[in-house]
Amino acid sequence: MAVLKNARHERFCQEVAKGNSAVDAYETAGYKRHDSHAARLVGDGRIRSRIDELKETAAREVEIDLTWWLREVADLYKESRDESDRTNANSAVEKLAKHLGAYEADNTQSRPTVILESALSLAHEQAEKLRTRTLQ
Repeated sequence: MAVLKNARHERFCQEVAKGNSAVDAYETAGYKRHDSHAARLVGDGRIRSRIDELKETAAREVEIDLTWWLREVADLYKESRDESDRTNANSAVEKLAKHLGAYEADNTQSRPTVILESALSLAHEQAEKLRTRTLQ
């Protein structure tokens, strides 16, 4: 589906796809705040289809970015380990540990028993599966 011809409808769809409530999106799109009108618009088939399309596109982009990043971290770790570069290997492990939630905001460890080697391996496998699926 292409961009909707009605600019306010398109803006409404974009706002709902971002996670805003229908009534907030309705107002942001330039309409006067009105609960029932917002509910009716979000229930329209064309509008619903456009919102779903925007959400799917955003999800795909996030998945590809995250997969790329995980693959890069796994590759950096493996290359550094193979070259006995402990500084960069440790840096890659720390980046992954932070991503997995092994550190709190104040940088203290929250889960001391995170198996990072397995996580790196799993991330690399998932990245390869996604890359293979994307190429097909």
